[in-house]
Amino acid sequence: MSAKGLLFKIIIITGWKGYDDPINDAILQQQFILKLKESYPNVNTHEIEYAFRNTLVKDFGKNINLLLLDQVMEPYLKQRAEVSRIEEQVKVKELPVPVVEVTDEEWIETGRETWNFTRNYLLIPANIYRILNLNPTLGEQEAIKYTASRIIANLLKDDKDYFNGIEYDKFYNKLLRRIAVGMYFEKNK
Repeated sequence: MSAKGLLFKIIIITGWKGYDDPINDAILQQQFILKLKESYPNVNTHEIEYAFRNTLVKDFGKNINLLLLDQVMEPYLKQRAEVSRIEEQVKVKELPVPVVEVTDEEWIETGRETWNFTRNYLLIPANIYRILNLNPTLGEQEAIKYTASRIIANLLKDDKDYFNGIEYDKFYNKLLRRIAVGMYFEKNK
């Protein structure tokens, strides 16, 4: 936005009278630009508009007064600096989340306890399949696939849109691994 456009918006916000004389108008624009460059080089036009719309200054007077620019902008800049200071403090206080290493044995034990308590294949962590290095026989594979088809049928019976937004193949493969782990836990009580 040009300085002329910004000055026009400030005139509208404050209720000031503009100059009808092109010479005085040109001088005002020139002085306004100089004042912005000298006093507020790090402030953009949106911030200046915001400061004028939200100022506590009650009376702007009838005529344009560049000194009132300071009365509006200085409190805004103090508030902006305080907000920046608070944001920096918050950043400093944010601590990284500690990474907790879970051992393979802990995964297996958690999975076993989950299975024993719920008997729900969907709650078993799929990564236990890899940890246990399971290699189901052909007969076990058929039982796993049959169980998976029953689970999927029940899920769809309860909610026909269950797989909307879910990658079906990924879900199905994880389900097969979870079922294999559940069957392993059942067989190795």
